[in-house]
Amino acid sequence: MTVTLYRWEPSRPVFDLPLVRRWSPRRKYANFGDELGPIVVRGMTTCLRLPSPEDAERTERLVTVGSVMHFLRHGDHVWGTGINGKIPDPIRVKPDEVEIYAVRGPRTWGVLTQHGFNVPHVFGDPAILLAEVDKRFQLNTQQKTRRITVIPNLNDISTYRSHPGFVSPLQDPLTVAREIATSELVVGSSLHALILADVLGVPSRWVTSSVESPFKYIDYYEGTGRDAPAPAENVEQAIRIGGIEPYAEKPNGLIEAFPRHLFEKG
Repeated sequence: MTVTLYRWEPSRPVFDLPLVRRWSPRRKYANFGDELGPIVVRGMTTCLRLPSPEDAERTERLVTVGSVMHFLRHGDHVWGTGINGKIPDPIRVKPDEVEIYAVRGPRTWGVLTQHGFNVPHVFGDPAILLAEVDKRFQLNTQQKTRRITVIPNLNDISTYRSHPGFVSPLQDPLTVAREIATSELVVGSSLHALILADVLGVPSRWVTSSVESPFKYIDYYEGTGRDAPAPAENVEQAIRIGGIEPYAEKPNGLIEAFPRHLFEKG
């Protein structure tokens, strides 16, 4: 038996041409932010000296990092997941069909409670725990060799690819984390780039996305007890405004809410 660690896998048409896009087979690819959930959970089980997900005695599905509440299904367990503000119907399960231990922030909490869910008042995106649970992400002492790092949401890549500070979100998480750790300022529309900047002690500035709703950014910041900062309209404005100071508190409530019983033996 095993605890399955859900992560969203984006895809694009193999033949991305106007006349054939609709019928083309699709190729999956890795977006670094969507890969963080399994890393955090494995780190938590190691820190808590619990069996690995593959060695757990129960067969369950745990949904963590990401704006993936609309992918929940009957029997899922939720720890730190958020609602995607651009999805018109983000709640597709009934209140008694899932177990919720924590959500990303108060905006997600509010929508769920309005739909009749019993949701603990425990907030946080689990990615904020990366340096706590995985030594590979303890990179705060890295020398600063990049003045500006620009990391867009995957749907905004074409807008920012030509910027000299561009870092693709379609890389493995540790590579992206190393780029962030060596930066003086991180800007962009990738929520998890902003979260990793917090983790690594780097100032950051949210840039408005042409595709993504502001909901998830506000939800994250408010979930850390901060007011959401004003987003910049573009990279140049973000640089002029400068970054906000990184989040420095330890999210003990999120750690305590981890569903360790899914992994415990006996």
